[in-house]
Amino acid sequence: MKQVWYEWKKLISDKSVLLVVVLSMCIVIGYQWKNADSHSWQQNASYQEYYEAALTTVEEMDAETARQWLQEESAWQSFLLSAAYGDSDMAFELLQMNTPEVDWNKRLKENANEKADIQQTQQKYQAFTELLERVNYAISYEEFLESVKTQAQSMSKLSLFSDVDSFSQKNIQKTAEAYEKMSSVQPGLTYSDAADAWSDSALADVIVPGLLLFLGWAIFRKEKEAGLYQLLESTKRGHLEMALAKTIVYFCFAVLLAILLYGSQIVLAILMYGTGDMTLALISIPSFRNCPYPISIQQYLILYLAVKVLAALFYASVIMAMLTRRWRFGIAASACVVVICLEYLAYEQINSVSKWNALKYLNLAAVIDAKAWFCEYHNLNILSQPFSVVTGKLLLVLCGIILLPVVSCISFSKETRESGKLPRCFQLVANDMAKLCAQHRGLFWHEGYKLYKLGAMAVVIILLLFFSIRLLPDIESHKGNTDQQVYQYYIEKLSGAYTQESRDYLQQEQQLLNMEDEEAVQKRQQYEQGELSEDEYEKWQMYRQLLSDTRKKGFQRVMEQATVIEKHLSVGEKAGFVDVDQLAYLFQDNKKQAIFAMIFAAVFLLGATALFGIERQAESSLLLQSTKLGKRPVAMCKLMQMIVLASVIAAILYVPYDSVLLKNIERIPMKLSLNTVIGYEKFELSLSICHAFLLKTVLQYFSVISVCIVVSLLAYRLNPASEAILCFLFFLMPCFLYWLGVDLSTWTWLGLFLPELIFVNGGVARYYIEAVIVLIIDMKVVFYFWDAEIRGSHRDRDGGS
Repeated sequence: MKQVWYEWKKLISDKSVLLVVVLSMCIVIGYQWKNADSHSWQQNASYQEYYEAALTTVEEMDAETARQWLQEESAWQSFLLSAAYGDSDMAFELLQMNTPEVDWNKRLKENANEKADIQQTQQKYQAFTELLERVNYAISYEEFLESVKTQAQSMSKLSLFSDVDSFSQKNIQKTAEAYEKMSSVQPGLTYSDAADAWSDSALADVIVPGLLLFLGWAIFRKEKEAGLYQLLESTKRGHLEMALAKTIVYFCFAVLLAILLYGSQIVLAILMYGTGDMTLALISIPSFRNCPYPISIQQYLILYLAVKVLAALFYASVIMAMLTRRWRFGIAASACVVVICLEYLAYEQINSVSKWNALKYLNLAAVIDAKAWFCEYHNLNILSQPFSVVTGKLLLVLCGIILLPVVSCISFSKETRESGKLPRCFQLVANDMAKLCAQHRGLFWHEGYKLYKLGAMAVVIILLLFFSIRLLPDIESHKGNTDQQVYQYYIEKLSGAYTQESRDYLQQEQQLLNMEDEEAVQKRQQYEQGELSEDEYEKWQMYRQLLSDTRKKGFQRVMEQATVIEKHLSVGEKAGFVDVDQLAYLFQDNKKQAIFAMIFAAVFLLGATALFGIERQAESSLLLQSTKLGKRPVAMCKLMQMIVLASVIAAILYVPYDSVLLKNIERIPMKLSLNTVIGYEKFELSLSICHAFLLKTVLQYFSVISVCIVVSLLAYRLNPASEAILCFLFFLMPCFLYWLGVDLSTWTWLGLFLPELIFVNGGVARYYIEAVIVLIIDMKVVFYFWDAEIRGSHRDRDGGS
């Protein structure tokens, strides 16, 4: 127990561990806060009063009567909202058209003197609408259960599934049996949205493996890199006792980590949405309709957290098995990343009815997806017998938690001085590659060998290539809401130079929307002359009003752009119509740019740690001081390799993305000046859109090189843990906070990667000068530290002699 206490005390006294855990909790909570439904978060007392009153009324009715009453009330509140905004006549006609069975004239007379408050009416409408959705779902659940039974019976009669001994037949029967017990469970209406909120744990599911990998380094690798393991071999029980102590502490921290991260999500969700009636059946929540277990929401909360804890222990077991192998940390960490990525791809890509569905459900990604344990029902094909996926997951997790730590402890206890070597089958390949690289006698080639082979960055680059494909933009010709589609409709006709023909077209459209065109004048004359009845004329007016309302906002955007174009044409500048929605992909896609910056920083950090940590791990850095020129040639080669790596990462991230953008953007005349486009008037330089895009690319490359040098310096001067923490604080965290909506780009390096700062807000000269100054300072600082270390080491040797 003393050894366990020592390991525990050592870990909790490590400030870097506590800092990373606290920051991770803040990020998870911030992500959930950002993704929270704004309407539910802003529910006030009056909304709750309306909702409770409607719920009390509904509970006294049968389901069909309640649905009809809620439909009438929500339709009436919608009419009041339209009337408050001045569209009462048309809204009342639509109300009568949609629900002709209701006597709306009678209700209108009864409420003729009632003055509707817009805010209260909006809250009433939202309350009735939300309750109507819940009632509709409760009615549809019985239909869902009946459809499962009917589908099972109909499929059993088909010749394809009629074989009694086939897996398909047994799977159909078992599925129907699983849902039979749900017929006695009734959905309720008084649940809250908290369960849906805390079940959305995608970000935490990514952070937890990363934190476990970091904790694994702190527990299993930190002392090894400090050269303390050889001393522990002389103790009475050697490595075995230490391995058991480290495993216990690692598992305890894994449990604590899962409880902190996922527990904080649960607490925040309850604070935002309330508890509701936690005794209701879980199937009351629409997203859990397929749940085959008659459990309550309260029981789901406990089981959800238990599954997350088991998943954390399972991940910890896998990561521990990798870290205790006789591999370098870079290779072990890369192996963990590769395994997790492959498991995720299998979970996402394999179809649930595939014969390979065991690979889909019995893996790491499926285990940590706790919501899927309860909102889905699938069976595995095990020797033509249907086997529950949940049971398979439990067996996999329990076997992994029991067997993998045992193997890891044995491997850890037998570790020797030669533990840095690869397994023999891989070592033979490594030796051949070493002989090939030895033909190039320059330090640059040897540093590349250490980076891409020993540091396993070649594997990371290959994975990044596949991952970059998923980041490619999907630009549709008509994308967005109705207003955006109307705007794109006009831009397709007007794109390019602004001519007299464009002015005439806009004038005709303006008359059409104002009902001053020839057709409108003709209809008005026909009505005044009695050629059109009042009913026909009102229907035509309603149609034209709907057309005008549909096109009004999109056309207004076009007219605002036309005003800016006229302004620039008056001073002799070349201007024309540009699809600003598509142009935003080039110069205002800041969320995606922040993601690119975050990926770049993370991958480059891994490479810098791998390259600069090899000599530190092998304790051979002092040996380099005995060479003729000291560390400078090695340092220069390392820096050059880092610049090459940064360039490769940037090319993988940006080149495919920008190529797809330029290929699919159709309504952007690239020769027009960017500062003549609405929203970009602050851009100081009179550059075409094409040249501005090239300038953005050049400035981004300056940013890449700047970050490359800073991270290289940190990796050279600090140990891996300190380097990781500083890089997380200065590089990764600003990106993530920007993605959450917190803009720190003005004060952090992220501003170098975001073109919005110069193309929308101006300041391109300042941006360029700052990038060059930062680059020069980085170079000076790096060379200063290298020379200072060489001079300091010579002074130490001279003084010592």
